[in-house]
This record gives sequence, C-alpha cells and structure tokens, in this order.
Amino acid sequence: MNTVKKFQGFLILLAAGLLLKATYLFASDIWRVDLFYYIQAARAMLDGGVLYTHFGCSHPPLGYFEFFWLAKFFGYDNMYWTLKISAIIIQTITAFLVFLIIGNREGFVRGMLLSIILLIMLSINSHLWPHNIPFTFLLPAFAGIYYIAKNDFQPDFMQLFLFGFFMSCATLISTNVVFYTLLVPFITVKNHGFRISKILSEGMTAFGGFLVPVAGFFLYFYSHHALGDWHFWNIIWASTYAGVKPWYMKIGFFFFGFFVLWQWLPFVGVTVYGVVRAVREKLYRENTYIYFILAALFCAMLAKIIMNKSHPRYYLYMLPGLIFGIDYGISLLEGKVRRYAVIFGGVFVVIALGLANYNAWSHPYDESFNERKNLKKWIVENVPPDKTLWVWDEGYEIHFETKRKMSKTSFFSAGEFLDKVKLWRYNNFKNVDLMWERFLREFKVSPPDYIVDLRPDFGQSNGNPRRGLHKKYFDDFYTYVTTHYRVIADIDRRQKVYVRKDIPSRN
Repeated sequence: MNTVKKFQGFLILLAAGLLLKATYLFASDIWRVDLFYYIQAARAMLDGGVLYTHFGCSHPPLGYFEFFWLAKFFGYDNMYWTLKISAIIIQTITAFLVFLIIGNREGFVRGMLLSIILLIMLSINSHLWPHNIPFTFLLPAFAGIYYIAKNDFQPDFMQLFLFGFFMSCATLISTNVVFYTLLVPFITVKNHGFRISKILSEGMTAFGGFLVPVAGFFLYFYSHHALGDWHFWNIIWASTYAGVKPWYMKIGFFFFGFFVLWQWLPFVGVTVYGVVRAVREKLYRENTYIYFILAALFCAMLAKIIMNKSHPRYYLYMLPGLIFGIDYGISLLEGKVRRYAVIFGGVFVVIALGLANYNAWSHPYDESFNERKNLKKWIVENVPPDKTLWVWDEGYEIHFETKRKMSKTSFFSAGEFLDKVKLWRYNNFKNVDLMWERFLREFKVSPPDYIVDLRPDFGQSNGNPRRGLHKKYFDDFYTYVTTHYRVIADIDRRQKVYVRKDIPSRN
C-alpha cells in the first residue's frame, strides 16, 4: 500500500471517528468519574508530588503519567477538552494501525472496513467512550501487534523488541493485558516448531523491549524513594481489590457481560462462527493468520476473565483479539448469507448507535454534577484558594472544578479505598489494617484545612453496617474529626463542610 493510500485512509478514519463521537465531544464535559482520579494525580505531580506517595490508586503508572503530560503541555484547567481531543487522536491512530495490519494483507477496502468496524465498536455504547485505561491501552497494544504481524508473522529481532516495548506500555496502563505477550511464544512455535532455543531467544528479545519502560518507572520510583509506595498501591491494594470474586464468578461474568454489551453481539457472533470453522476444519495448521487469530483471541479471553466485572468498558480488553476474529468471520460469509448479514448488521448498528447517542444527549454524564452545584459554589466563595480540602466518600469533580487542592493524604476516595464494606467482607477483611493505618497516619500528620462530607455524618455509601476491625478504624477516624474539626456549612441538607478548629472563623 503506497503512501497516498495510507494518507487517504488516515483522513477517512479521522472523519469517521469524529462523526461517530460527536455526542462524546459535545454532550457532556466528561464521561466517567474515574477520570478525576487521573486528573487529581496529575495535579499532585504538577505540584511536585510523587505518584503513589502523594496520590494513591491501584492502577499502573503510565496512565497517570499520560494525564500529567497532557496537563503539563495543554494546561490543567483545560483537561476536559484535552481528554476529548486526545481520545479522538488515540482512536484514530489505533484504527489506522488496524488498517495497516489488515490492509497490507488484504487490500485497502478490507483494511478500511475492519478499521471502521473498530471505530463503531468503540462508539456503539457510551460506557466505551471515556478516556480511561481500557480505552488507552488499545494504542500501544495494536502498535505491538503491528510489529509482530508486519512481516507476515515472521518478526525479526527489532520487531520482537518493539512488540515487547509496546506491550510493556500497554501493561503499564492496565496490568491484565500482559497476557497479550503470550503471542510471542505462540508465533515462535508456529514458525519454528517446539524448539526451546527459539522460544527462549525470541522470548528474551521481546522481554528486553518489555523491560525498557519498566526500568524507566523503576528508576523514577527509586530516585523518589517511592518503591514501597508503588508496591503498596499496585501490589497490596490491587491484589486486594481484584480478589473480590472467585474464579468461577469471573468466568460467569465473562459470558454475562456480552449480553450487557448487547451492541457487540453481531460482531461476537461473526467471530464465534469463524472460530468454529477454523477449529473444526483445522485451518490453523496451514494458515498462519488463522493461527494468529486463535492465539490473539485466547490472550484476549485471559485479559478479560481476570477482570472480575461484567461492565461494558472491560470488554475493550478483548478488542485486539476480536477485531481479527471479525475479519476472518466476515471473509467466510458468501452469497445470500453475506448480503443478509450486511443488511442486518447495518440496520442493527444504525439502531444501536442511535440509541446510544439519544440516551447520551438525553442524560449527559455530567448532569449528575448538578447535585453538587451549590456545594461547589459555596467552596469557591468561602474556602481560601491556599487552603486544602479533602472529600469524604469520593472526590468526584469537586477539586478540579473548585480549584482547591487536596491535602497531602494520598487517599482521593475513601469510599473506594477505605469504606467499601462489601469489598472487605468478600476478602474476609484482608489488609483492612494496612489501608486504614496508612490513611490515618497520613491524615493526622497532614490534616486538611477543610473536609467535605458528601454523606452527612460520614454515612456508609452502600448501606452496609461497618463491623469488626473496619468499624474500629472508622471510629478512630470519626473521633479524630469530631475532636479537631467543626461544622461550618450544611449545603442543601445533603453535604456538610468541616473546618479545623485551629483555623479562625472568616465571619
């Protein structure tokens, strides 16, 4: 494929992506509350803080650094639009990589068809829109696949190294996608048979590329004396949070989630049809591309099953496998079957896109922010800009929209990290002491000037009673607050604001 064709393809994908995401761009300022975790992490680092020391969360570091770089180069105050535009860039480049991988094998039209299908799959459900980790990992993941597929799945040394590098970047955005690195031994066995020397040499080459980003972050945390903090949040807390459901429930949720994400069912159906044909007819024995598709789908299933929720956004982890399965499934459709499939698929996609966009315009995500409108207005008018603020239960958009900074505590979300009764109960209260002791130590060393209580009297968000060790630590926190703080505002009888007793009244 020549350069002109590639440029034309890129422009078509950019235009198609903008058209499909018009609602995403204009109907709401932001599309998921989790994004405020990353925005607040960017704020902490812009202020000289260290990731995981001054802002904690279970997610790997690269996603946070992406937000930091976006805020640094395009302005922290512009994050709403920066995230939207960067998401369009990410999806366009990702789709372009799909266009190159498939187009180089099967021509311009086929490459364009599958890359537009990818854009449709990213747009057909509003839960798939946000610029968060299940979305952003797609770019480095497909970049890695591009290099391993470039020479008809006969990668040389540099291509294996680059595959490892980009898959490392994807893993440093979302840990579970590390399973896609299994593509290397799969491809090696296909090309050279089960030769241990080849498996080791090609695996080590890819692993060398994988280590480059990992080493960079190791040096960052080591130089900032934050290796222990990284371990605490990324290993201890992440393993606690991931251990909520047993393995059989994860498998059950894996299949159930496809019905939750019903908009993908035709694409999944085409993939299943292709897989059944390939396995039944043993086509993978002779056809390297079919073999790769089966291997990629296997990696995709592993990457998703380890996520213990059936929420639609987690199925983005399967896209690097699904898109190639769809390609093969479509190639098998012939005659009347193909014609009917095109008609049915086209009508289905139009209806699903219409519903997604109608619902998003009717109920934009940020309409829920209105319940905190008076609270934010009060904070702007009454909390001095140089004072710190901490929010009980969930930080939401409060820090970003009021431009009031957090205290030095790394706990942005008490509801998620400290007070999630169901989480502690499922885990038999494992690590509840580690989380609460770290929080209380940080909180008492650097107490915020103001506390916003979104659940008056520090209520429990899911209505479950606190028990045992969890209740003991909460009572310690509650006693500290009532001893050292006083209530100065009750907003709409829904939110209370506390101020430290040693801060003079402004009235």
